[in-house]
Amino acid sequence: MAKTNQAAEIRLENISKTFHDRARGGAVHAVRPLDLEIKPGQLTTLLGPSGCGKTTLLRMVAGFEEPTTGRIIIGGQDQTKVMANKRDIGFVFQNYALFPHMTVYDNVAYGLKLKGLPASQIREAVGDVLEMVGLTGMEKRFPNQISGGEQQRVALARVIVTRPKVLLFDEPLSNLDAKRRVQMRGEIKALQKMLSITSIYVTHDQEEALAISDQIVVMNKGTIEQVGTPWEVYSQPRSLFVANFVGTTNVLPAQVREVQGSTMAAEVQGRVFRVQTSISPAVGSQVYLLIRPEAAQIAAAPGEEDLVGTVKGVTYLGEKVEYDLEVLGQDFKVVVADPQRGTVFEPGAQVAVNIPEERLSVVDH
Repeated sequence: MAKTNQAAEIRLENISKTFHDRARGGAVHAVRPLDLEIKPGQLTTLLGPSGCGKTTLLRMVAGFEEPTTGRIIIGGQDQTKVMANKRDIGFVFQNYALFPHMTVYDNVAYGLKLKGLPASQIREAVGDVLEMVGLTGMEKRFPNQISGGEQQRVALARVIVTRPKVLLFDEPLSNLDAKRRVQMRGEIKALQKMLSITSIYVTHDQEEALAISDQIVVMNKGTIEQVGTPWEVYSQPRSLFVANFVGTTNVLPAQVREVQGSTMAAEVQGRVFRVQTSISPAVGSQVYLLIRPEAAQIAAAPGEEDLVGTVKGVTYLGEKVEYDLEVLGQDFKVVVADPQRGTVFEPGAQVAVNIPEERLSVVDH
């Protein structure tokens, strides 16, 4: 199967969506005015909790909802008022939306038949795409005769066989078990890269977003909290919301003591940390120092730069052990990989805790 049409850039300009809900007392701002750029061939994930506006934003790109304000530009063309079926977009639904009375072959061929393509061309295209998603030999089966993972592959094949410029996913793996989810997300990522289709993927699963994305858009209450690569969003969160929603993080309230260029000195319970930061808080103001549980270390004997922590809880998970500690008067989590190589501490034990300053990040809200 050939690649899709040339990958399209997507630009959202001042896009918003307001619903009028009498039951909730008037206007509901599902998406507040925002701008977003998605580069050609890029897979961008909209990540956030239920009700944050990510699915509404996806539906506006698809043409299922009309924006209250703003413009949707796809491939350099203003698509804001264009009907959904004219946008050259493929949509992979959460519930697969397969025709139960049609075979796998007929489900995949459906869009091509609507376009009036010759039967020989349809057979070749369907055969290619079924091979691509690992369903060769299942052409005559019906949806109720295949597994959930296989149904998801059929849904994906039915969309990509039409070679759309843009591919949209609305929580496509939510109906699969954990093992199948991991397998399918890898397949989706590989297929998207191979075909170079500009894609938007909606999920509330942080691990899924980190695993498949070129770009992550973290949303909260109809607004964008942060846009960045998976590494940037995880390692350099720009707000407490992002830090707490994407993975687990330790939050240490601190007071700014000194700012010199990009270096800030902040005090936590009498302990001063010097941190590199891009924000410029005022001396005396409150900030939050963030460190991921796997970035801190614990040991039996404290060193000169170590803090003293008390073990409050231990969760042994085989390949890692998670510790709940009290450090500097705060709850503090540490994750130790491959605990068989060292000591597993018991609740009540006092331990040395090392917080590397170079692994700290800073936010002020």
